[in-house]
Amino acid sequence: MASEGQIAANRRNARKSTGPRSGAGKNRSSRNAYRYGLTLSITSSAAYAKQLDKLVRKIIGDTADAILLERARAIAQAELELARVRRVKVALIERASAFGATRSAAALQQCYPDHPSPQCH
Repeated sequence: MASEGQIAANRRNARKSTGPRSGAGKNRSSRNAYRYGLTLSITSSAAYAKQLDKLVRKIIGDTADAILLERARAIAQAELELARVRRVKVALIERASAFGATRSAAALQQCYPDHPSPQCH
């Protein structure tokens, strides 16, 4: 249980943590979820619909079974989403490499000699 002093300190700190106040700050923070492109909705584009239909037909062929069609559509959507995540991942790695943000394995090993996949901060 928190003491009265801790509760008072938490309340004081909470008043400082109110988020952006200026219009520019609010505008910038509103785009945080879109920073890497993973939250973009591409499902309404004609190109996505065409790609989805092509993949569905590749999965099930020419069957007209509604259940199979529904399942194939879910699989195709998952496959397209996974492909998009992979593209974003590659783009982020390339971007980090271009700015020199990645470090050599030797430098990472110096930071965390006992960790199998080290990351320096």
